[in-house]
Amino acid sequence: MDGPPPPRDVSLRNIIDKLAEFVARNGPEFEMITKQKQQNNPKFEFLYGGEHAAYYQCRVMAEQNFLKQQQQCNSGNNMLNQQQPPPHFTQGPPPNMMHHSDNQLSNNHDTNPFAMNQPPPNHQMWNSNISQSNAVVVPATPTNTNNSLAINITAQIEAINMQQNSLREQIRQSESNLTAQHTALMGQQKKQIEEAIEAAQNAQLEKQAEVRNISLKEMDAVLQPIIDSCTKDSISAGKNWILQHSSDSAKNNVVLQYLLKKYASAI
Repeated sequence: MDGPPPPRDVSLRNIIDKLAEFVARNGPEFEMITKQKQQNNPKFEFLYGGEHAAYYQCRVMAEQNFLKQQQQCNSGNNMLNQQQPPPHFTQGPPPNMMHHSDNQLSNNHDTNPFAMNQPPPNHQMWNSNISQSNAVVVPATPTNTNNSLAINITAQIEAINMQQNSLREQIRQSESNLTAQHTALMGQQKKQIEEAIEAAQNAQLEKQAEVRNISLKEMDAVLQPIIDSCTKDSISAGKNWILQHSSDSAKNNVVLQYLLKKYASAI
């Protein structure tokens, strides 16, 4: 029967697999520590019954079973090593040294007066072999890797947190840039709308003035001296021009709209 499907996100699957391995090796206390540190991290929702929680539990059980099998294999190997007898070495010189006759020893003594004081042949090599054979091999002390594993998973979690913080900062900057661009576009759009309205009003005013036989250029020439110097003569000339060209309500409306336009542009 197939187990729960793994997540499609490769990085999330690596986090789940690695954490399951560490929890199987170090016990549920390691899972509790990870929960406390990552309670606000959406990447670790599987620890709180979220998505892929079943896959995580399945991975923990698989790692625990694997460790049990390893321990059983190691225990069996240790028992086999204990049942094997240690190597046995016979004390004393090699057998061939016992077969020398007294005559041979006497002859050696006669030919070489120092022969009795010298060790028998291969004596030093024989003693060396015994010493090497009786040497006890001290097994290497197994290193405790729990701390290094905890540091490794913590470093990976910190790296993920740094990546998330960097992404959040990039999102914040993008939102700020979009807001500034939106404000600028709205300002440009408002200006374009105002200019379009003003152009339409000017076109309509010019058309009405043309229909009423009023020259806006001539009117502007009369009003400009009033704006520049505001003398008595300029005011009198402007007044007379307006009275001459305001013979009906339609012409009055054209003159009034143009005066309002000049006033709005002056302020």
